[in-house]
Amino acid sequence: MAATNKDFKMLQVEVDEGEEDSYFRFQCGKQVRYVTIAAGVYTADVMVFAPDLFTVLPAFPPGDWNYGYIGKDPKTGTPCFIEISRRQLPGVEDVWHPTDVDHLDVVYGERLRNGVYRVTTAMFAEIIVAKFAVFEHEIGYLNSECAAYQWIEGQNIGPKFLGNLVEDGRVIGFLMGDITDAKHADIDDLSLCQEALRRLHQLGILHGDTNKHNFLIKDERAVLIDFDNARKCDDQEEFAKELNGLTEQLNDSLGRGGMIILKSLLQWIQRLAPPALPRATSRALQPNTKPPHHVARMSFSNADTGGKTADPYVAKNSQDPSLKEKAEDFTTFAEKTKFCLLTTKNKDNLLVSRAMAIAGKEGNGVDLIFHTNTESGKTDDLQNSPEVNVGFIDSSGQWASVSGAAKVETDRSRVREYYSQSLKAWLGDLGDGKHDGGPEDPRIGLIRVKAHTITYAISSKNIVTSTIEVAKGALTGQTAQVNKLRHLDESELQQWRSS
Repeated sequence: MAATNKDFKMLQVEVDEGEEDSYFRFQCGKQVRYVTIAAGVYTADVMVFAPDLFTVLPAFPPGDWNYGYIGKDPKTGTPCFIEISRRQLPGVEDVWHPTDVDHLDVVYGERLRNGVYRVTTAMFAEIIVAKFAVFEHEIGYLNSECAAYQWIEGQNIGPKFLGNLVEDGRVIGFLMGDITDAKHADIDDLSLCQEALRRLHQLGILHGDTNKHNFLIKDERAVLIDFDNARKCDDQEEFAKELNGLTEQLNDSLGRGGMIILKSLLQWIQRLAPPALPRATSRALQPNTKPPHHVARMSFSNADTGGKTADPYVAKNSQDPSLKEKAEDFTTFAEKTKFCLLTTKNKDNLLVSRAMAIAGKEGNGVDLIFHTNTESGKTDDLQNSPEVNVGFIDSSGQWASVSGAAKVETDRSRVREYYSQSLKAWLGDLGDGKHDGGPEDPRIGLIRVKAHTITYAISSKNIVTSTIEVAKGALTGQTAQVNKLRHLDESELQQWRSS
């Protein structure tokens, strides 16, 4: 089967930029094939972007195989299949639920994170969630999690376990109910999280990873997720340690006070607010001056602060936590905000921004997918220049800026994967049997944004504490520390995509 076959699809990828092999999961018609690519055969940028990879992959050999290894031909140096074989791949051993669903009968929608998708299937009327082992080394985690779901069955502690996800006769994951319109926990939800965790402990189960992303809050109830580190336990000290650690897990800062205090503080801050400063006048090149071919990096400055930090806000609020925390906090914020401005360059190199809504994510959540009318101005802009910016902001002032490159995708299988009935309201039905706003309407395409850098600022405190911090700054002249100001560079994003 050739790599350009219309049924050929890259499902998942784990790319290493260094001297390690990279791993791929492909769907070829009705078969899933796991392919390892030797280090150095292709660059990481090519391997993580399917349209680029498909153009350079060697043709897939015919036959009944599920594992292949691509290296370089020792004589010609060109990429080729060094090995193909049919392997007995491992599956989940702790299978207890009677319902099996073949992964080929599942329609994958929004990617929540690596190996976790919102899906639909004929067996269930509503949208559900699939979680599965992408590669065989992840099966152990699914073993533990499937066992944990059996322990909590019927206890209303986690999402409802709906059945096993099966590939080629082996269980690779499971299906569970979707907790829609939920949010991740914060310190204000401490009592709800404690209640959920106590109920788990009463069953003799230690969760093992009580970070704030593993509590979903909805309707004044906390739902626990991600039981891959859960285990049976009879040590009361361990239970107490996990329960007492919740405050640290959920709390970014300790806030005290109430709405009456908040109201008076807001009025006080308004009285303290200084008058607006006059705008600085920018410097520009003289009209007839041409810049040299090689221009040194320049910056604007309108003040001399000596040895003191000229921008104390950045210095005070910048954070550089773990890559996992930075990436997951961004994806959570983007998913919750959903609406954004997509900025492109038109044919005159002028910037144009349009309101958009996220249709999906890829690249482990940091690369964004949008619906588009292929006959609109933004696709013309992207033909002129792929460089884009995606900007998010919410009503509280939290924001994110994504700088990247965009491509227009018209492959119908990809369009169907992310299609939404609401698109009909924007494209309409032209009455010709073709341009009907449905998934086969050729006007419907996708804009795929691959992030180069991400910068964002989300609140590090609750509203009461933030107000106190701003008020203190207004009174004392000390810069307020209210946000988590973070940056993900290109190398970090590449590492996260491969994780």
